[in-house]
Amino acid sequence: MSPTMASLDSVEGTYNQRDASGKGVWHGGRDRRPRVLISEPSASETPFLPYMTGILKSYWEHYGSDPGAFQWMEPLWIRDEAKGDLDAIYAEAPDVLGLSCYTWNWDLQCKVARWAKERNPACLVVAGGPDPDYKDSLFFRKHPYIDMIVVKDGEIPFTEILNTWLAGGRDFRHIQGLYLPQSAAGLQVVGGTPHLYTGPAAVPTEFRYSPYLEQASMYERLRQERKNVWIHATLETNRGCPYTCSYCDWGSSTMSKLRRFEMERVEAEVEWFGKIGVNFLFLADANFGILARDLEIADRLGEMRAKFGTPVGMYYSAAKNNPDRVVEIARKTFNSGLVGEHVLAIQHTDEEVLAGTARSNISPAKYREVVAQLSAHGIACETQLILGIPGDTVEKWKNCLAELMSWGVHDNYQASPYALLPNAPAADPAFQAKWQLRTIDRCMVYYAGSEEKNAGTDIKSRIVVGWKGYSEQDWIEQVLYTVFVRAYHNRSLTRMPAIYLYYVHGVPYRAYYDAIVDEFSRSSLVVAPLYKAIQQLYERFLHDPDVSDSMGIDEEFPDATVVLDPVKWLYMKTCLRIDEFYPELSSFLRRRFPQAANLGSVIDYQMQLPVLPDYDCKRGRSFLLHHDWPGFFQSAQGLTEYRVMDEPAAFPQPRHVSVAEQDRAGRDRFMDFGDGSAEERRDRWLHQSIRRNNSAEFSNHRHPTVAVGEAGDLLEQRSSDEFVCRS
Repeated sequence: MSPTMASLDSVEGTYNQRDASGKGVWHGGRDRRPRVLISEPSASETPFLPYMTGILKSYWEHYGSDPGAFQWMEPLWIRDEAKGDLDAIYAEAPDVLGLSCYTWNWDLQCKVARWAKERNPACLVVAGGPDPDYKDSLFFRKHPYIDMIVVKDGEIPFTEILNTWLAGGRDFRHIQGLYLPQSAAGLQVVGGTPHLYTGPAAVPTEFRYSPYLEQASMYERLRQERKNVWIHATLETNRGCPYTCSYCDWGSSTMSKLRRFEMERVEAEVEWFGKIGVNFLFLADANFGILARDLEIADRLGEMRAKFGTPVGMYYSAAKNNPDRVVEIARKTFNSGLVGEHVLAIQHTDEEVLAGTARSNISPAKYREVVAQLSAHGIACETQLILGIPGDTVEKWKNCLAELMSWGVHDNYQASPYALLPNAPAADPAFQAKWQLRTIDRCMVYYAGSEEKNAGTDIKSRIVVGWKGYSEQDWIEQVLYTVFVRAYHNRSLTRMPAIYLYYVHGVPYRAYYDAIVDEFSRSSLVVAPLYKAIQQLYERFLHDPDVSDSMGIDEEFPDATVVLDPVKWLYMKTCLRIDEFYPELSSFLRRRFPQAANLGSVIDYQMQLPVLPDYDCKRGRSFLLHHDWPGFFQSAQGLTEYRVMDEPAAFPQPRHVSVAEQDRAGRDRFMDFGDGSAEERRDRWLHQSIRRNNSAEFSNHRHPTVAVGEAGDLLEQRSSDEFVCRS
């Protein structure tokens, strides 16, 4: 009999297999039951409650052969702890180690597995999640510290693994849903022999109980121990995704039937999240809004926030083919304060490009309708795009960005590179061979656009940078163009002239930004050095595996502890030379588009809008206008199709325009840079404005107010240093 199968009654203490509730109980003495550890480090230093631990432990307690036979060790869920000395956390290594593996924690999980095997060579290491590359026939040679891979949902296979292990068995071939080394005894592969697949996994079809509530004492203790820490949690209301997008591997659940969670469970979890003070929810449904009941779930989430004040925010992935329902969910979650904008998962606007990656969108006309409805509710959009989809071209990509502008989508293009997830369809050797994909493995400053200078990120993505007919230089050109559009249009340094030229003079957005990026940015005394610096960064990024796409800001902020992505870096650099930038821009655009009589005037208006470090939100600021630009852009707001607009009304006398932000509490007083020195105000501007998302909402003064009457009458009420006039 194996040591782990020795009679548990013979060690210190007594184990009764079941109490009245049906769960095993340990009585007295040292707990000598075999140990199970679930490792699930979060993607960042902001931790998620260890959801997978609750899922696997609860399923074992409901369906395992002996619910109390194992001691479940404290989950490994804090990223810094996983990076550190594991011997300082755990006095003993586990007997069974479960790894929940994603792109963001794969390297850490390999470290944890090596540690467990070194401390306990008999430890059974089970890797799950979407990241273990089971398609690689040499996987077990490359990772000898991993004994098996579980594919798709882990509850049933992991429970059967524990049943087999507890019974003394070490042959797991009878359990479906596993990849094993090619050996009857489970020994390591020798040579390049493909490993063994045990067949399609069984997946749960009913979800009556809540892992969070079943393990509430553990979660509530973890929350209490970190009561001053911002905590995220994962919420599921269904599993599965019926779509087949080649770049996606949504928890290994793409191309699968949708399985609903019982509504009672969902409502109970939502209430519990509020009670324990979860700060932010990540909704793990692949398509929130695909079911009619999702409207009711949105209501419950809003009610919970109103009742408890938490979570203060949430993120969800909206269903792509239910636009009316999705708009209503966006309205509900926006009005409840859970979201500040709606995410449009566009990826690309070209149907041929999307077809090449097995994706289809709703029609452009329907997207325009969605954008118009969102605008009517005052809801801004974040637009998710994928840069470098196989089959794309530089021309198609530029047209895509311009088409979004023509839909009335001007804020926050979240353009991510096309990355190969190990088990997504695009990672299949046949797909890669078809396109002759060329990839690099790199660290990137992703979603937030900034990170701590010495973060030492260990998260690398496999990025597609070329394929047949598309070169690495094409990729750089796409990236550069995108950086400038996101910095200058999304954050509204050049947006207002673009909208004016489009609606009044019929200048296509594409022609405008071709002129800005391909001509002005390469010749401007202010911008050309910035263009060159970004270009050189991406050339190094292509060829040096140790280079990320972050850019330092020591020159402007000697004491800064952060680095920025190129978009935020370009915006920051341009703002700090704004008095030189706009005269150059005005001269260039007026030569380039001489037919636009009021182009100089709209550029002067645009110049007043960026929020700069010298802004005093307690006093506001003012400037003069010769044309009613606020009224013009109010009329243009919400337009989702082209129509000819008239020139803005000219004022008989210059009008006084004011901006005052002291009561904009909904924007977290982000314009309050304090009363300190110029350096201190600049530092606060960096963190409160620059590091926000790439939208006008956190970059520009909003809704300038045009005074009634002549400007001179009002200027007498203000001191001269408050008056700013560049018109």
